[in-house]
Amino acid sequence: MIHPTQSIREQRFRRSQHVHFQRHALAIYRRTDRMFAGLMVLQWAAIIIAACWFSPRTWDGMQSAPHPHVLMAIFGGGLLASLPIAMALLKPGRLSTRFVVAASQLLFSCLLIHVTGGRIETHFHIFVSLAFLAAYRDWKVLVLATLVMIADHAIRGIWWPESVFGVANTSPWRWTEHAAWVLFEDLVLLITIRQSVREMHALAFHTVQLDEARRAAEEANCVKGEFLASMSHELRTPLNGVIGMTELLADSQLSDRQRRFVNACRSSGTLLLRLINDILDFSKLESGRMELDEQPFDLRQLLDDVMAGMPLRLQEKDVQLRCHLDSSAPRHLEGDSDRLQQVLVNLMGNALKFTECGEVALRVEVQEASADRVALLFSIQDTGIGIPRNRLDRLFQSFSQVDGSIRRKYGGSGLGLSISKSIVDALGGQIGVESEPGVGSRFWFTAVFRRELAARETDIGASATQPTNQHALPDRTELQFADCPLDADVPDTLQCGHSSSTY
Repeated sequence: MIHPTQSIREQRFRRSQHVHFQRHALAIYRRTDRMFAGLMVLQWAAIIIAACWFSPRTWDGMQSAPHPHVLMAIFGGGLLASLPIAMALLKPGRLSTRFVVAASQLLFSCLLIHVTGGRIETHFHIFVSLAFLAAYRDWKVLVLATLVMIADHAIRGIWWPESVFGVANTSPWRWTEHAAWVLFEDLVLLITIRQSVREMHALAFHTVQLDEARRAAEEANCVKGEFLASMSHELRTPLNGVIGMTELLADSQLSDRQRRFVNACRSSGTLLLRLINDILDFSKLESGRMELDEQPFDLRQLLDDVMAGMPLRLQEKDVQLRCHLDSSAPRHLEGDSDRLQQVLVNLMGNALKFTECGEVALRVEVQEASADRVALLFSIQDTGIGIPRNRLDRLFQSFSQVDGSIRRKYGGSGLGLSISKSIVDALGGQIGVESEPGVGSRFWFTAVFRRELAARETDIGASATQPTNQHALPDRTELQFADCPLDADVPDTLQCGHSSSTY
């Protein structure tokens, strides 16, 4: 006994399969109609040329006139060509159009045989016509075309055999031999058509299967995304409480041994929270639910926040942090500063993770600017272990790292760069990497932001009132960071001491 739900599902599947098959067949019918519309014009011209070549004129004593075959080719061929062309253009894909095309095509073959005086070579045009009509993949078209040919050969073979066979004295049943050969070709063509139709049904079946599988995968992906988002929120709430309690505990009176335990607990909780955030972002990106929250922000303040958190990752490393910001870069922008900061923190964190000594430098340059928009180029240069060139294409794939040893030694989920790439794409930019093993790596990305309206108005007013002899600003603002945030009171060169401190 078939379950009702299964029966409904099968019915829906078969309806979809039938729709796909009909859509495919209709496309074939229309395409073949257009082909025959062009073919009719060529055949008309070819028949006129053939009539003029074989029998251009007729003679009555000393008087000559155009041969009736020429007139028949001109007017009869035009009539045979005009109707299927009109049907193919006005009603493509219909059964009536296919029938008109089939009848006209075989009548063209019969007309060609007639105007050439029944030459045996022109009889091959019938076989070619049937082969072309098989392109419709419709057996009814071949049946109609064959009936038209048999009727023409039977009538003319009995009453005007010279117009078909080129001789007047022949058996009145000779047309049956021609019909037999045509039926033999029809048999071959029908087998081919049947095989082609079966393949079309199979294609429709597999197409519907693929659609069903894709739909099921999308539904499963949505369910997975909702589950990950729900679980991530459920995990983050108690985890934030644990991290908060460890921070409060760290502020209390503890022995050195207890403080090490608390710091280890807080560090592990922070890493776990970062992994959960990556999973949440990844689920949003996969389901297409990540939206940008574009708000005005201060670019320098954002860089301050990014660099202020980096020294926490410099434990037991002799690494100097630098940040170079073009003075031509506008300070006040509109965009999703949180996502921009997420990408910067991710790339800077990776650079620090794989750099034991040397420096990590963040550069921000103006790539392209207009009155209301600016494209910024961010690059992070490190002196770390580097990446082999044959592994660079794997970096921005989900759950992918250079190799297993990297994962075992340095950890990580392999989601950070994939998430960063998706965010950069949403910001209207591109991301890439250049690296050499043992020398270091340079990750770069571009992002497009709008200039803040108030800042644009201020810039316009300032440029209008600025004296011509005013000193130009320095070409670049250099920021150096260690274990303290930027001092907002320092206008041009912001420094917080040496960055090679160890912890």
